[in-house]
Amino acid sequence: MRITEVAVDAANLDAVLARSYEEFIGNPDYYADFRLRFNLGISDPLIDVKYYEISEGSSIWASFMLVFNRMNFNDSQIKICFLTQVIVSKEYRGLGITYKLSKYAEEMAVNEGAGITFVIARRAVKDLYGKLGFVGFSHFSELVLGPVPGIEKTAVNLMQEPKSSDLRKIVKLHEASYRKLNFNLMRSEESIQNLIESPNYTIKISENESFYLVSNLKTIVEIGMNSDTISSEIIATIIHEGFDLIRINRNHEIFRIGVEMGLVEKKRFELREGHLLRIHRSNLSPLQLSELEDFIINPGAQFAEIPEADQW
Repeated sequence: MRITEVAVDAANLDAVLARSYEEFIGNPDYYADFRLRFNLGISDPLIDVKYYEISEGSSIWASFMLVFNRMNFNDSQIKICFLTQVIVSKEYRGLGITYKLSKYAEEMAVNEGAGITFVIARRAVKDLYGKLGFVGFSHFSELVLGPVPGIEKTAVNLMQEPKSSDLRKIVKLHEASYRKLNFNLMRSEESIQNLIESPNYTIKISENESFYLVSNLKTIVEIGMNSDTISSEIIATIIHEGFDLIRINRNHEIFRIGVEMGLVEKKRFELREGHLLRIHRSNLSPLQLSELEDFIINPGAQFAEIPEADQW
């Protein structure tokens, strides 16, 4: 078998995603949103998208993608990799190709300097990734929005569509809120613009420019705020805007305040499915390695989540 990297750019993106369309999408109505995700990714300077094909002669046996980015971890940054769009052609399934592919992907991630590889895995393949040393780490937590006594007396901020001049402000608000929250990916002005252009998300900034919200339908998935912003005012604004859920890292200031205000917390933890990770020791500092190994030893005790908007 031969493994070949195929360069990804706007010109050949549809050809690169053709196998994903056939395997995972199948509906042209959904393809535009799916394609946009990758098109925006290749335009973001923080993201590096790589596509590989495994072939024998003229036949493509399998393909996969590696998406590289950087994330926050205890006041430092770690280069990370997502293994995604793993597809084995039907006629070659059952030959152990996925295992070999995953081992090769791990080697590539290490060679590129990644300290962690993530997989957002389906139940059908959770045991395979377990054999490869991947473990679950992510708590899925959310706050259910409902009546809060006295909330009507709390000031509500007017939310508005961000302008191009707001992009840098939003990046700084993100840094203020997320730089100390583990497993949160870096944001650039291009990243924010990508969220604005994405049909799956809506981003708004408060009129006083003290916080912003990213939402998916009726769910808030990201909140960036200044350190002196009054948290109860943000929650009051979210309730006033008619949202149903807040789905953010439980270590986020807003999550903590929401629990104190009496909002209902829902949570679950999955060990062998959902968000999985494998650490690459050679690309981590001794301190990073020591702290990350806690996820291997006792993953259910950790409070870490990859934001919904950053999952590949």
